[in-house]
Amino acid sequence: METILKELEHIKAKTSLYINKNRYKSGLLDDLGGLSLFSFYYGREFDDVDSLNKGEELTNDIILNINTSLKRGDFKYSSGATGFAWLLKFFNKEGFVDFETEDVLSDLDEIIYNFAIIELDKGKFDFLHGAMGVLHYFLTDAKDLNDYAKGIISKLHSIVEYTPEGKMYWPFFGITDPNKLEKSINFGLAHGQPAVVSILSKAYRLSPDNTILKELIENTTKTIIDYKYQDKRNSLYPSTVHTLQNSSYYSKGSRMGWCYGDLGIAVALWDVGEILENDSIQLEALECIKKSALRRDLQDGFVRDAAICHGSAGIMYIFNKFSLLDNGNKYKDEVEYWKNISVNLLNTNNDKLVTGHCAWNNNTGHYDDFGFLQGISGVGLSFLSLINPEIKWGEVLLM
Repeated sequence: METILKELEHIKAKTSLYINKNRYKSGLLDDLGGLSLFSFYYGREFDDVDSLNKGEELTNDIILNINTSLKRGDFKYSSGATGFAWLLKFFNKEGFVDFETEDVLSDLDEIIYNFAIIELDKGKFDFLHGAMGVLHYFLTDAKDLNDYAKGIISKLHSIVEYTPEGKMYWPFFGITDPNKLEKSINFGLAHGQPAVVSILSKAYRLSPDNTILKELIENTTKTIIDYKYQDKRNSLYPSTVHTLQNSSYYSKGSRMGWCYGDLGIAVALWDVGEILENDSIQLEALECIKKSALRRDLQDGFVRDAAICHGSAGIMYIFNKFSLLDNGNKYKDEVEYWKNISVNLLNTNNDKLVTGHCAWNNNTGHYDDFGFLQGISGVGLSFLSLINPEIKWGEVLLM
């Protein structure tokens, strides 16, 4: 734990200097979201007044950025108005700020609801960039399903399709042409069907008598499980599958990370199984974790950075989460291993990169990033969860 405390001090110092420059990037998943979350949680955990004050200052910027996002037409959860609005709700729920969110957000709901419906008309259900991020916003801190949430769920149900074998799914966009729908299933928690079933299960929690919603969740979750590999691969599930191609065509498997791979699928399946009270779905989630525990080769898992999205800190966080869910420290060795990898990556090449090997770009290599999803503030939040597993920043990413 001494190592983590030392790393957190370093991250606090680096992020504080970066905040003071006042040149941070906008977006829930970028600098503004990550820095505010880390400042608040670090401040609360260590009774650090400077960090808490920085969190409040950044919250004022978040409110301003809602209007800026609306003016430039960015309504996305990842980078725009929906994400900022979700963050304000979350901060209020966590007691970091004290104001009536309805007063600030009252004019926003109709706008982002319309965005979600337009996106679904185009087939863009994507969690981070499309309609499901909006539904996640409407479900946060809700006591029941409002008309906006019901409208999105109804629209989502209307665009569902079936494979030739009768499996229910939502077609995803092609990798080569992001504007063209393909007959493929995306198995990533960041963009695909696992995120949909996870968010829908949270809607079902608010409306447990909704049998149509329950059947939609059950059928689309069954589709995910039905595509589990029947032979030996490096993972249990693929990243994407073209529904018109034979299963033997599938790749050798998927990466390690939150965004794609067995770990993200495990998070989604656990949520669905818990809310539907379905033990078999939860057992599938645990199978994903067990399989992932065997994978420590960085090259095999495509792990090149420390970040939450597809790096070691996100992997560490998910293993830690399942250790706690499993009522013990069953995956403590995996948590320790990925913690050490994260620390090493953060302290690599520091003479050239302030954040070390925290972030990776396939074209340019490692680069400095202070944000949430790919940056050092997100790694800091993952480290804070080792000290206090009760902090809830993981809700940003359905964890």
